[in-house]
Amino acid sequence: MRRIFQVPALGEAPKEAVLLLTQQFASLGQLTFDEQILIYENLMDYYLRGACLIIKPHPDDILYYRLLFPEAQIIRGQFPSELLPLAFEKLPERAATISSTGLNLLKGEFSDILAFNAEYEKTFHFNHIYYTALAMACFLGMSRAGVIGANRVQLENLAERGPA
Repeated sequence: MRRIFQVPALGEAPKEAVLLLTQQFASLGQLTFDEQILIYENLMDYYLRGACLIIKPHPDDILYYRLLFPEAQIIRGQFPSELLPLAFEKLPERAATISSTGLNLLKGEFSDILAFNAEYEKTFHFNHIYYTALAMACFLGMSRAGVIGANRVQLENLAERGPA
């Protein structure tokens, strides 16, 4: 089956690795090319700092991930994400995506998934504001706060992985 779909043999993923499934935002006209770069840089800076990253680009994604994230392993070849279990002897335990639908069928394969809602494409620019607000709340010892007018999924993801 791997040969039919041209799925590469990737061996066993490092235990600490995070598999990132990308989306082709610029090709779809959802973001400019520069915004697509920025959204993935923000993802790395705020949510996946220091992660051992394995990137599976969407088949229509044209972004140059090798230059942006030189430490990352880039999966070559154009095949559906749903076939990733055929590529790895053992998948990473963690996965991340901004809006890849391919992850929907793979959810049971990972113990930790970082995913965002479609609103994140418009609100990722506010990561620094959310981060600062969370850091201030931690500093002030606030364990609960109301949220009005914010992307709740983005804020919750940042609270889980952001300032301590």
